[in-house]
Amino acid sequence: MAVTLKNVFPIIASKLIPNDIQIFTKRSIKSATSDVQNISTERVKPSLPTRKHLRTYKLSWIDQMNTDVYIPLVRFIEAISRKNINPLYPFAGRLIDGFSVDCNDRGAAFIEANVGCDISKFLQPPDMELLQQLIPPSPQLSNLEISERELLAVQVNLFNSGEMAIGVCFSHGVADVPTAVSDPKPTIFTQDCVQKIVVRWQEDSNSKGEALIWGASIAVARERKRAIDNKLHSHSMYYAMNLRNKMNPPMFPRCMGNITRLVRAEWSLAEDDAIQVTNLVREVVKAKRMGRDVMNNDEYFGFIKDMYQVGEDSRSFLLTSMVGLPCDEVDFGWGKPVWFSLGPILLPDLAILSSASDGEGIEALVVMFKEDMEKFEQETSIMAYASANPSIFIRK
Repeated sequence: MAVTLKNVFPIIASKLIPNDIQIFTKRSIKSATSDVQNISTERVKPSLPTRKHLRTYKLSWIDQMNTDVYIPLVRFIEAISRKNINPLYPFAGRLIDGFSVDCNDRGAAFIEANVGCDISKFLQPPDMELLQQLIPPSPQLSNLEISERELLAVQVNLFNSGEMAIGVCFSHGVADVPTAVSDPKPTIFTQDCVQKIVVRWQEDSNSKGEALIWGASIAVARERKRAIDNKLHSHSMYYAMNLRNKMNPPMFPRCMGNITRLVRAEWSLAEDDAIQVTNLVREVVKAKRMGRDVMNNDEYFGFIKDMYQVGEDSRSFLLTSMVGLPCDEVDFGWGKPVWFSLGPILLPDLAILSSASDGEGIEALVVMFKEDMEKFEQETSIMAYASANPSIFIRK
């Protein structure tokens, strides 16, 4: 389901239920509008062997926390050559012990598939179930040992009208989203004929959008808690902050790895029973400011431990942002992208923000369990700014 916030940002909301996980493993899906069929599967290896002194790529402790997680991306372009799919170091290797990557040049998975519909049918309105079919099966869901799983999988999908969708799935243990979108591997729709979505907000659009989503998630969690036993007394929003431009001196934007830290904003029933958005904005801004303070490893370990020890009367929500990243600067010769989005991620209570193509709006992908998403869609605090499931129109 997709909605567009009239004054803030578009939301692509993925309804996640246990059975939906199986959709990532199907290779041929037939529906009223689409038919995605696998044509071929092979392994693409680096054009040159990895040098001996680079054979072992060590992971930081933050990387090690994410080795079981894979991030899905998809982009739409007019043409692509297999010669362009050259696995980046260290994605052609394999995890060997949970602490490092053996850069053995075993390669990445490369899949070709046909999509039995035109791109216009997919975009009017966007078909989120089809989007999942354009992404290669996540190695995270396979029965293979971690040491046997590819760190990168690519799927090339051909539409009836000639456009191509490139789905990518990569290990979060090796890289984060800023790493991916700094190179030509974001979820990108690069059709020049796709009409732009223009949305604007005159205030701090980032914090405002984050607070609106957080407020709606609080309302959903509170209703769920009341239906079970009692009141929801507190709710935390964990924000994944990119540290590359906050270091002194700033780090190179394309530095590999998970160069992020989590910060926390908190809502309390005693302080804000009405869930005032202005109060939530203040908490979000305060959390970001605190995130700039240096935290040593022992302090951060304790912070992460507390994150996993949520009380019975508390709930949490994870939010991360790609706003300001160069997602719209990738140009394969057909012009810069006009729209991009991450693929559905198997993690409920999650929102991912990104800049709109013209830089004047924000898009967000929201993932919740089905019953929570139904309540989220009815939450007036956010739907006052939204219209349901907008289409992306293609001009002939």
